[in-house]
Amino acid sequence: MLDFLKTMPDMTNTPEITMIETPKIPMAKRIRDYKAANPNATAKQVSDAVGSSVIYVYQVLNNPPKKIKKEKPVTTSKAAPANTVSLKEHEAMVRRLAEQTAEVMDLEEDIVGLKAIIKYLEEKLEEATF
Repeated sequence: MLDFLKTMPDMTNTPEITMIETPKIPMAKRIRDYKAANPNATAKQVSDAVGSSVIYVYQVLNNPPKKIKKEKPVTTSKAAPANTVSLKEHEAMVRRLAEQTAEVMDLEEDIVGLKAIIKYLEEKLEEATF
């Protein structure tokens, strides 16, 4: 009598079967779609068909759907960005750079002069060796 149970597959080790959820359609879209398919339907007929209140049907049908606004690109203001420098600051930086360059060139001349002195002293030291 219970022989048919032996022929059934073992379901103890199978994963649970889950229902695939279908995406829910917003009520306003359902109302508009139904009204588009049935243009002569009354608000009561639409509310019964989609499962909403008559008042909500009137609200949806009397207010057009909102348009999705595209984000406008960010425009830069006429004020200078924070990472820019003014003309006076730029001139001051150029002046400091010119001064530092002149100092480096003076140091190079000093180094050349000091090398010449060292060479001269080395020559004198070689001559003075006993």
